[in-house]
Amino acid sequence: MKKINLLLGVLVFFFVACGSGSDSKTEGKAESHEPNNTIEEATAVELGSEFGLKIDESGDIDWFKVEVKEQGYLQALAKGVPEDLDIQVRFAKYDEWGDEKEDFLTNFEEMPATIQILEEGTYYVMVAERWGEKSSDDEFTLKIDFIKEIDSYEPNSDALLAQEIEFGKEYESAIFPTRDEDWFKITVEEQGYLEVKSKDVDEEIELSVYFAQFDEYNEDPVEVLKSIDVIPQTMAVTEPGEYYVVLADRWGGEMSKNTFTWLVNFIPEMDELEPNNNETNAKEITGNETVNMAIFPLGDIDLFKFSPSATGTLNIKGKDFGNIEAAATIFVLDEDNELDDIETIDIPGEFEIKEVGKDYFIGIKDRWDGNSSPEMIEIVFSY
Repeated sequence: MKKINLLLGVLVFFFVACGSGSDSKTEGKAESHEPNNTIEEATAVELGSEFGLKIDESGDIDWFKVEVKEQGYLQALAKGVPEDLDIQVRFAKYDEWGDEKEDFLTNFEEMPATIQILEEGTYYVMVAERWGEKSSDDEFTLKIDFIKEIDSYEPNSDALLAQEIEFGKEYESAIFPTRDEDWFKITVEEQGYLEVKSKDVDEEIELSVYFAQFDEYNEDPVEVLKSIDVIPQTMAVTEPGEYYVVLADRWGGEMSKNTFTWLVNFIPEMDELEPNNNETNAKEITGNETVNMAIFPLGDIDLFKFSPSATGTLNIKGKDFGNIEAAATIFVLDEDNELDDIETIDIPGEFEIKEVGKDYFIGIKDRWDGNSSPEMIEIVFSY
């Protein structure tokens, strides 16, 4: 009996020792998530938790899934990625009725990669070497974070979701994640100017704006009225209506979780000759008159149509230019009836009219389009 008890004790000690040795060998190693090469096999992970994985075969794909309970953002981050691997991710939903079960929400993106989430549910993250050609036995660490919504006006990523705003009221917004566009709409009741200003913008963001109108019944429903440029920006509005103000990073590649303050002001029209910035609405002159006008906003050009009956010299002078480097660009219509500039002169200056029987268009502007002012200037034409 004593021999049997002794033998049992030796066996227990042996198994305990073996088990202890096994634990020490696996300590610090990542838990295997395989198989998880398809969306159906996706491994469930906790938001904010770190876990290890490796791409140990060419073409290897790892799928993970997380549960999201509210509107916000999912962000995938990685560290310790082997240098020779181009690890990227794609976010997706599961489409149980589709031929392809992966309903991808993004293309491949380098990490950190962020996507906006508008509703609760299960979301999937596909991790792979970008071109499926390389592999490594070295592990790296992945984390999928959730960031609560930071912008109270989201979602507003297109014209149909645009939020209504008022003139002169301050708003708080954020450009997050990358390629974020924040759409707002405002009603204009008379001719004038929309002015967009901002403050407290993170240095990472080159905060910019473009202006548009929207008609959902058009083939191309969005008409961009003024291309994207860095704030502050001002746009002339010639007709009452609904206008869209779209905020974004200048090139779409930067983002920040910090909000900034911005507003839209309305400036009433100060130049009674406006609109006169193209060949169809140019104001006619006889060659001997004085006009009062403003070079506003930045890039403004005021066109005057002159149809001489004899050759001669058109003299242009003026005063009260302020910071405006006043110049006159002379245009004629080409064979396609489009404006073709033939000469630019500083003001005061003169232009020789050597041909009659054609229309000349005199564009008064800042010499390099680098300055503008709502203050009126005086221009004198003599011929």
